[in-house]
Amino acid sequence: MDSLPVEHTTCPLCHNAPAELLLTGFDRLHGLPGTFGIVQCSRCQLMRTDPRPVPGAMHHYYPSDYGPHQARPPRRRRALQRINSGALSSLATAVPPLQPGRMLEVGCGSGGHLADMANQGWQVVGIEPSAVAAQRARDVSGAHVLNQSVDTAVDNAELLPGSFQLICAWMVLEHLYNPVATLRRLAGLLSEGGCVALSVPDAGAWEFRRFGNYWLGMELPRHLFHFTRQTLTRVLEDAGLSPMKVQHQRTSWDALASLAYVMEDRYPARARTFRRVVHSVPIRAVGRAVGLLAGPLGKTSRLTVWARKAPGA
Repeated sequence: MDSLPVEHTTCPLCHNAPAELLLTGFDRLHGLPGTFGIVQCSRCQLMRTDPRPVPGAMHHYYPSDYGPHQARPPRRRRALQRINSGALSSLATAVPPLQPGRMLEVGCGSGGHLADMANQGWQVVGIEPSAVAAQRARDVSGAHVLNQSVDTAVDNAELLPGSFQLICAWMVLEHLYNPVATLRRLAGLLSEGGCVALSVPDAGAWEFRRFGNYWLGMELPRHLFHFTRQTLTRVLEDAGLSPMKVQHQRTSWDALASLAYVMEDRYPARARTFRRVVHSVPIRAVGRAVGLLAGPLGKTSRLTVWARKAPGA
């Protein structure tokens, strides 16, 4: 595949153009062509990918074997669920506790979380841009899943303003072309006092500073924005959402995967072995075990955030 068309952008939060180039990188996950930069807005400090693929070219960077769109075999799925339990906030840790109502999941992937929430009594709706993943989500959860881009779906007439008590977006915000505008529209779909639950890689974490363009959470060029706790708070508040709880997920697997990228570069002949090992269940279990200690200390690189719709927003 030849290099695909790219574009330069301004900051969607403060509409400022000047930015500092922090580093450059490429698609380490799939090895697809292109060189991309991460720049930091000189005014509000929000980091973004620039240049980035134009919207019409981005689908090339989500090939058929893209992980979140896959349906895992039952035995492996159960093992990973045991390892990762607690990595995402559950309703038991919501602030405040929520009674089941209507839930929208943005970027629902192959539907595992939709199915879990439906089993807890929620009426669930999903949005998923991948046609293959959207169908898997329907099959797994029985939910109504809109197979559209997030930016298109949030304006769908089926999604009525004020009709959802909870909106979830697990590792989605960083993929959006304009997360600021999209969050504003999502906030409009919430009922009074409704909540948003989301997670993002933490570009303010030590892993970003230590690993640089080897950091797993950078995932160029699919990740178009790179949030810190401070910039994510500003984006949420701009959308009329008040953060209630911010916590680091209890997994350090990202650090192990980033180290594997370093080793792949140093020993390219063994790259496939490094990748297979780091994605194995035992290594993920190690990441989970270390994360149980590192998460409460704020030393992991994934953030989970709960935010409530501000009164009058």
